[in-house]
Amino acid sequence: MSTWTPRVVMQAEREVFWSLGNVVYGAHSMVMSRALMQLVDQGVFVRVLCSQQAVRSESGKQLLRELQPKVQVRITRTMSQELVVADDSAIVDITGAPTGGRVMLVQESRLVGVMRKILCGAWDEASPVSDPLSHVGGSRRRVLQETLTLMSKGYKDDVAARKMGLSVRTYRRHVADILQILKAESRFQAGVRAAEVGLFESAPKQGESADRKP
Repeated sequence: MSTWTPRVVMQAEREVFWSLGNVVYGAHSMVMSRALMQLVDQGVFVRVLCSQQAVRSESGKQLLRELQPKVQVRITRTMSQELVVADDSAIVDITGAPTGGRVMLVQESRLVGVMRKILCGAWDEASPVSDPLSHVGGSRRRVLQETLTLMSKGYKDDVAARKMGLSVRTYRRHVADILQILKAESRFQAGVRAAEVGLFESAPKQGESADRKP
């Protein structure tokens, strides 16, 4: 986005709708987040859509911490381009550059209305940001987080248990706890749910295929 985008956003008096791109640029995002929180304090209705890819990054996680709980945030599977609708204007990122990139300012009411409708549709289908493990603290949270990570990488139970220094029975009990916490009926559903709310520390790595489930 352009460096002047936050200045345009700060002129909003009614509503700001911000959809992040797939990559969260720290400096730009922090400037935007501070602007949005100021607008909330002024009574402006602010919503933010964050893509699954963006929320997995450290910059994305930091941004969510900055925005919540003052700003409404949801995780989207469908929006990957940065787009801002502020009252009767829209700003579209064309190049995806962190600063000084090419952006398009749209002020034609019909086009702005179309863009807002796209964002509202994505919002309705997006998942609220929440941390299902927020009530789990200390070492137990770390154990469940590690279990979830190994599940996502497809390790067999005996291999995953060995990596964690646990018995297979204990490891499977942690898996069962995760399924219950995430309200998932299968490990696959648990992985999808965990990805939606950004619980994975990082994307699954390649390698060690012999230790993984087929």
